[in-house]
Amino acid sequence: KTIEVVMDPRVSISLEDLQLQSTYSMICYKRYHELQSLKEGINLGLETGQIEDGIMKGPEEMYLEFIGNGPPSAPDILYGSIYETPSERETIVGLQRKFLYLMNVIQGVDARPTTQVMAGVKRLEQQLQDLLKRWEEMRGD
Repeated sequence: KTIEVVMDPRVSISLEDLQLQSTYSMICYKRYHELQSLKEGINLGLETGQIEDGIMKGPEEMYLEFIGNGPPSAPDILYGSIYETPSERETIVGLQRKFLYLMNVIQGVDARPTTQVMAGVKRLEQQLQDLLKRWEEMRGD
């Protein structure tokens, strides 16, 4: 059977703004999962001893520091905040938290994302690219 999905009549956001909201939410969602895959790959390398086999180079502590501490969790958008970390000190978990935070901010209102939020997502994407370059350097690629 076909299911028809319609906008809740109480919502006053325009379709253009809703599409923009969806686009930026999906960027955050996809980047979070990209980081999760990287984190899981590194953890697997640590668990299977690939460091000792020479597939991953450097001490285990270097990889643990690169991953970061704690779970990304769902951020508290009411009392929480995010801040920019220099690229050379950013971690996987730190970026995951930031992507989740902005995704919650974007989805928390029925309104067009602000220019600051959109710029923040773009900045996080640049931070991700910097992090991936560091990862390549750690692996010797």
